[in-house]
Amino acid sequence: MSAFPVLWVALPALVWLLDGALSQSRQALPARMRAAALVGWLFGFGYFLAGLWWIGGAFLVEAEDFGWMMPFAVLIMPAGLALFWGLAVRSRQRSGRTTGAGSWRWP
Repeated sequence: MSAFPVLWVALPALVWLLDGALSQSRQALPARMRAAALVGWLFGFGYFLAGLWWIGGAFLVEAEDFGWMMPFAVLIMPAGLALFWGLAVRSRQRSGRTTGAGSWRWP
């Protein structure tokens, strides 16, 4: 079964979280950019963690030899790939198109 329909809920949730993280107009630009990057990274980490869980099964084929590497593959790979989501969301915030709550608009 494909989990593609979950994105119809997850991506609007990302935009909603960004509106909440960026609505603090009192914050300086670097603080808002860090908040946007953190929200993007957390979203990307959850996205890749849910999508790459199956990689851990490869380490269980010969678990006595390779089982110790499973946590690294299952946690560090999604964490590294999530940097792309964090960078994308941070650069979107940096573009200056967001000015407060409810203003996160896609072109």
